[in-house]
Amino acid sequence: MNRHHPSKPALVSPVPWTDSFLFEFHGVALASRASPSVALLNATRYTSKTRSSWHWFLIHDPIAVDLLISTRDGGTLMTVFVLVHGAWHGMWAWDRVTPLLHQAGARTVMPTLTLDGDAGLHLHADEVVAALDGLAGDRDQARGAADDVILVGHSYAGLVVRQAADLRPHLVSHIVLFDGWAGGDGHSLFDLAPDSLVTAARAAAEARGGGTTVPAPPPGAFGITDSADAAWLADRLIPQPLRTFTEPTRLTGAVDKIPGTGVYCRPMTYPFDRFADELGYRSIPLDAPHNVMLSHPEAVARLLLQAADDLDYENEKLER
Repeated sequence: MNRHHPSKPALVSPVPWTDSFLFEFHGVALASRASPSVALLNATRYTSKTRSSWHWFLIHDPIAVDLLISTRDGGTLMTVFVLVHGAWHGMWAWDRVTPLLHQAGARTVMPTLTLDGDAGLHLHADEVVAALDGLAGDRDQARGAADDVILVGHSYAGLVVRQAADLRPHLVSHIVLFDGWAGGDGHSLFDLAPDSLVTAARAAAEARGGGTTVPAPPPGAFGITDSADAAWLADRLIPQPLRTFTEPTRLTGAVDKIPGTGVYCRPMTYPFDRFADELGYRSIPLDAPHNVMLSHPEAVARLLLQAADDLDYENEKLER
């Protein structure tokens, strides 16, 4: 990332009720902040939530900022998003989101969940745990400060990321669910889903999946109606092992101590708002289809970066 700025911006106005200042540089808004996270994305204005260790952030488009990283005690800190795809998908589900996060200076890790054979939810949770352990190992090898890790799950992966976080609570700073299935210990996706979904999935598995895999629904089932997007998605969807829907989660309660955000898409297909509320997560509505990463990647990136910014603000309050 480029830390060079040719001249100092001019102060426009203080915003005392938010402990913030607004600046203007060549007609573009800037904001002061001191965090290892990213600024809220706004093409015209951003108010930071911090007071000390000023850094300049040039907001050059509605999605990204020029500068992300600040330093503490000589260590470089960064927000890392671990992005976990939902059923019938692969890591490609985040293809339109990751460039926006990278442009903002964040790092992304995308575990691929095994969809061969009789894979189940526990295997998928272990694969996410392996990704978290890998991040921790990289940090230890570099002897650097701990990055903030935000664990993100879409749809079915809501169950996966919560079990993974329960196994490694010390490695996860925040959980974000996009239309995520989520429940308590012992709940499977089929336990949470309405009877109509369970019946349809089992029937499809029996008719076209040898009784062990659930064929992928058409793109319209994910809310994708644009013809080009639908064709792109249809070429990539793959069958999902039935066991991933029937295997119950194993939770000790450790995950419930990790703060979370639940984004639910409207119009709702399933009660994803209720799942988030019951977990005590902050609920955020988003007018978008279920496969929001494909249809609204900018909105997904904006919400993820806002979660990172809010997390950093909470961390700084604890440090004061």
